[in-house]
Amino acid sequence: MVPVGRGLFAGFAPDITVPAADHPPLAPGGLRRSHPEAISPLDEPHLEAADALAQVLTARGITTVVAGFGGDEVARVRRPDGGPARTPEAPTWCGERVHDLLGEVNTGISPATVAPETALVALEVATPLLARRGLWTVAPFTDPDLVRFGQRLPLEWKRDKRLLTERFATRGCPTPWCSR
Repeated sequence: MVPVGRGLFAGFAPDITVPAADHPPLAPGGLRRSHPEAISPLDEPHLEAADALAQVLTARGITTVVAGFGGDEVARVRRPDGGPARTPEAPTWCGERVHDLLGEVNTGISPATVAPETALVALEVATPLLARRGLWTVAPFTDPDLVRFGQRLPLEWKRDKRLLTERFATRGCPTPWCSR
C-alpha cells in the first residue's frame, strides 16, 4: 500500500503502511467473504488491504486522508487539442430513430469537469470504504485551480515530472525519490 503521509512536507502524520500481501482479495475472514451483502462491485479492487489500512488509520486517531488521485494527470504532457468533439456514429444495424437521435448527443448537459475524470473515478471508488471507517478523503489534485495550474505549466517542466522531482530534491528528499 502507498504510505499515507509524508511528515517531511506538511506536518502530516508519520507514514503508515499495511502490506497488501497480508490481506489478499477473497481471503477467508476478509470483507468480501465475511460480509458479501455489504460489498459493491464498484468497491476498491484491493478492498481487504485498503480496509486493513483504514482500520490502522482509525485506530491511530487519524480522521482525514490526503489522497494523491489526479497527480499524474495534472502533471501529464497533453496532446494538442484535436478540435471539436467527434459526432458519434451508430452501427449500421441501428434503426432510423437511433440515427435521428445522434444529433442530440451531448446537448443540454453540464460542462465537463476540470478535474481529470480518472482521478474522480478513483476518488469515487476509495471514498466509500474510507467513509465507512470514519475517514474523510481529501484529493487536492482534483481542485480546479490546481488542475488549471498544471495545464499551464511549460512542457519542459512536466516532461518526466521534472518540476516535482526538483521540488523533492530541494526539500532534501532521498535521491531515489528524485531520480527516475
